[in-house]
Formats: sequence, structure tokens, C-alpha cells
Amino acid sequence: FIYSVATLISIFLTFGSNLYHLNYIKTKTQKSLKYLFSSFIISTLFFFILLILLIFFSIFNISINLSFDYYYFYYALLLGFVWSINLNIFSFWKSIDLFKLEAKAYLFFSFLLIFSLMIGIIFRLFEVINLEWILVALIILNLVPFIIGFLNIKKLYNLKMQDIINDIKFSYTTIYISV
Repeated sequence: FIYSVATLISIFLTFGSNLYHLNYIKTKTQKSLKYLFSSFIISTLFFFILLILLIFFSIFNISINLSFDYYYFYYALLLGFVWSINLNIFSFWKSIDLFKLEAKAYLFFSFLLIFSLMIGIIFRLFEVINLEWILVALIILNLVPFIIGFLNIKKLYNLKMQDIINDIKFSYTTIYISV
């Protein structure tokens, strides 16, 4: 159930930016990078809106009849957010014909996942590890493709950290002015 909720959240948080990247960004330009950062900012804003709603429901004890603890939604929200930023970055790569980078990142992710599962089975960790630890591990493992993607974009565009901060500020200002 938590995995399904995370999938729905990731679809909501991407708000169609992956389709925009695939259809309208065709070249590796500074402007295309600004679109990517804008999609990150919008996904992050939606994430915080959902997080505030979830905290509100928790504080005021607005219950939903569930057979598990309410705080699992926090894990689902965070996992969905990580998936949404991965989807944004990988659709951006596909749009500028760098599908190989996505394949390499997910190949590395798959090896990490299989290795983690093998360690869990060999050392019988699944007998003592509860669901929270598995969800945390999934979130961390899913951050790996994002980190690989971010580092490759930084290298591809020859960006310094100050350039990235300036692009994010520009993207935030653009979004704020248009709203």
C-alpha cells in the first residue's frame, strides 16, 4: 500500500514536467537547464504542501481508517518525492539524447538493490528489520540515481556550485513572478 501511495505521489509531484522535457527540450542549452531547475522547485513546493497537509492531519488527529500506522505516509511522501525528482532528471536526459546516462544510473541502482537484498538474506536481516528500515533503505537507494544524475548534469554543463545556486534563484524568481 505504501509503495502504491508513493507512486501516486510521484506522479502528482512531477505535474507533467517529464512530458514537457521530452517534447520541448531538444538541445543542451543553459535555458533547458533552467527548465529542469524550475521543475525541481515546483516538485519541491508541491512536496512541502503535501507535507504540511500530512502534518496538519497528524496534529489534529484527522483519521483515515487504516490497518497500519499513520506515519507510514511520511515514508510514502518522501519516496514519492525522490521518484519525482528522478523522473524529472531522467526525462531531461532523454530529451537531450543522453539516455545512456539514465541506463547507467539505474544499472548501478539495480546492483545496489540486489547487493542489499543479498546481504539481507545472507545475514537474515529481514527477520529483525522492521518495515521502517526497509522504507528508509528504499529512499536512500533511490537517491543514488538522483545523485549520479545531478553530478552528470554538473559535469555536462561544466557548472560550479554558484552557477547552480544562481539558476535555482532565477527559476524560483521566474515561478514566483508568473504565479
